[in-house]
Amino acid sequence: MKQTYFFPLSFLIPNFEGETINVGQFSLRKRRWDTSTFDFATLATKHKLHLPYQLMDVLIGKCNCELAIAGKDTFEAAADTLQSFRLGLYLQGVSPFLVPYSTTESINDYSGVNERDSAISRGVLPKIESAFSSHNHELEAWPMELTTQCMVIPSAFGLNSQKIESAVAFAQAWGELASDNPTLQVVTRTSASAVVLGSYEQSILHIWTAIEALFKSVSSEVNFRLSLYLAQLCAEGEARKVFHSNAKSAYNIRSKIAHGASKKVTFEQWKQAWDLLLASVSAIEKRGRLPNEEDLLDELLSAST
Repeated sequence: MKQTYFFPLSFLIPNFEGETINVGQFSLRKRRWDTSTFDFATLATKHKLHLPYQLMDVLIGKCNCELAIAGKDTFEAAADTLQSFRLGLYLQGVSPFLVPYSTTESINDYSGVNERDSAISRGVLPKIESAFSSHNHELEAWPMELTTQCMVIPSAFGLNSQKIESAVAFAQAWGELASDNPTLQVVTRTSASAVVLGSYEQSILHIWTAIEALFKSVSSEVNFRLSLYLAQLCAEGEARKVFHSNAKSAYNIRSKIAHGASKKVTFEQWKQAWDLLLASVSAIEKRGRLPNEEDLLDELLSAST
């Protein structure tokens, strides 16, 4: 049976008019109510939670909005679509963010459920009116990112309608590209997991596993060849020289980290690797496919003749 799944989005700030933006099967909704510990305890005793309610209570504190994805057969299918949408937001310059869990009901509906259940039992009006109560609905919840740790960009939490619509368009295109391409699935998962690691160093190494996965045949002269392929994939004309130099610099940092030779790694160095990953994703989506190394080399040689 087709189902709508709801994903609270931590840190992000909705900057659009109205309560909701609807684009196809996606709905971005502002959070309307606080959710009490007693609400989550009620969900734990009367509903189907696959994670401790105490974690839900703690992790929802920085949530200002949620994403609803309709028409999915399973939680796993909805979560895959969520990851593509999130990657689309990152391409719009939005900061990395967390998605602590997913539910089958909106946070705006299950907020106040403890008092509402009691009010309905007593035959009085609840303080927060909603069609959802334990008397007529069963909520199910699944864990996603059970952490408060994230590599954020504090100046980039805002969400407007244009960013949301662009992310939806990307998610639809990327979902089709990645559906039968394991390499692009690795890239999607890495964009989510790299930002929750405990240090810039570990995050950079993780980011580079995704970038290197794009060029499987590269096993020698790695820095030079990866930088060359990245420049050809992501840039055009004279911009390739700058991109190539930037990629080489970023890979040098990755190598120093991997060999224990790096000094303190900075946010700027982390973002350099992060931006390379996003540039690669954007280029692949615009091309409509993942070109292999021979394709890129042919392009480069053709352009030079």
